[in-house]
Amino acid sequence: MNFKSLFLIIATILFTTNVFAQQNQPNLQDPQKQIILKPTVIVEDLAFAYTTLGNVEIVGNEVESFLGCKIMIEGFIKTAQTTNKKPADTMIVEMPLLTAQNLINLLSRARITGAQAEQYKRFVDAIVESGKNIRNQPK
Repeated sequence: MNFKSLFLIIATILFTTNVFAQQNQPNLQDPQKQIILKPTVIVEDLAFAYTTLGNVEIVGNEVESFLGCKIMIEGFIKTAQTTNKKPADTMIVEMPLLTAQNLINLLSRARITGAQAEQYKRFVDAIVESGKNIRNQPK
């Protein structure tokens, strides 16, 4: 058996294994199986998150995640405006777990001032706490 034949056999096995593994993974994009977080956030914290998100440097492969987060927060802000929420009011928002994780990852790279630290912590803690509540619910 020569090197080319051995290489083709190994490549075929790896390709087949990879395809099989991908088919058996749960689809995180499947809306029926998607975990939805419902954090209670302060309206002004949504504006803070939106502004802060706009200042985060991203790389090319993060564009989809970034845009998903940005569009989601824009929707929350529009809802707050149409329901005449004041900046200090709270509201429950719904976000897919994957988008919430992406949002926290992006915000964690942001440069914020010391004055914004409490607002940042309050917003991120609300999301994390809602994730704990999902995990503690009976299935």
